[in-house]
Order: sequence, then C-alpha cells, then structure tokens
Amino acid sequence: MIDALSQRIPGFEDWAIVIFPLSLIAYFVPVLVAVARRHRYVSAITLINAFLGWTVLGWLGAMIWAVNKDISDSPKESAKGKGSEAPREPTWKNIEPVFAAPAPPVSPPLQEEKSMEKRFEELQKLLHDHDGYVEQKFANEKTPEPRTYAEFLNETKGFPPPEAKPEPPRWKKLG
Repeated sequence: MIDALSQRIPGFEDWAIVIFPLSLIAYFVPVLVAVARRHRYVSAITLINAFLGWTVLGWLGAMIWAVNKDISDSPKESAKGKGSEAPREPTWKNIEPVFAAPAPPVSPPLQEEKSMEKRFEELQKLLHDHDGYVEQKFANEKTPEPRTYAEFLNETKGFPPPEAKPEPPRWKKLG
C-alpha cells in the first residue's frame, strides 16, 4: 500500500512516518481524554474506541462518554473527603435557577367526613340501580337454544344464501 501511494504521491514515504503516528494519536483521543480526566470507565471507553472508533458514531460516542462528568475519586480528594466532585466540574449545588418556579397551587381543604360518606352512599345506590337494570334486561331476553353447525346449515340452506350473492365490482362489468 505504501508503494502504491508513493508512486502516486511523491515523497509519501517521508510523510508516512509523520502521518501514521499522528492519525493513531487522533484515533485514540477519547481514551487519552478519559485517562487525563480519571474517568471511572476508562477500560470500557478504550474498548468502544478500539473496536467501534473507525465508525464516526463509535468515535463520537467514546468522546462524549470520555468528557462526561463520571470521574473517579483521586487519592488527594478522597483523603479530604470531598467525594467524586472535581474542582473543575460544576455541580448542581453551585448552579442557581435563572427563573424561579411559581409556587404550587394550594389545594382546597379536604371535605368533611359526612359529605364523603354521603357521596359513597350515592355511588352505591347508583351501582345497585345499574345492576338491577342489567339483571332485568337479561331476564326479559330469551337465550337461543344451542345448535350444531349442521342444524344451522339446514336452517339457512347453505351459507351464504344463493340469492344474496354480492354484486361483482363495477370494473368487472365494464371489462
């Protein structure tokens, strides 16, 4: 490959010594960023960058994950007891809202127990009335006696009845 490129591009062999290491460093920039920031998941970022970095999405995903705030405790900070917050990272404690949210509306006081009991009784009456209506409706209806498929065909003389054949589509009539 280098021979083919050196025939097309004069002096490529001299530049290949510089271009190859620079492209390799550029390829692994997400790993270098994760190591420099002491990211918690350096090994996972390295694997994603090594195997999926040749796709633009894999490289961008590794880079975004590397600059994420998820960093591990450094020995100096864990001795101080500050936790995983690095001094260069903003925290939600430091950020104040620009616009204060309006106060939530005050809910009305709860209804008295007597009115709640009255509503419950009204609902029970409505349900009882509805149940009685449904029972009365089904009691008046006569359920058909069960029959077999052969009995159904004998009663209907085949299905569909010969006189109920659907009309052919209009385009068949014209054609």
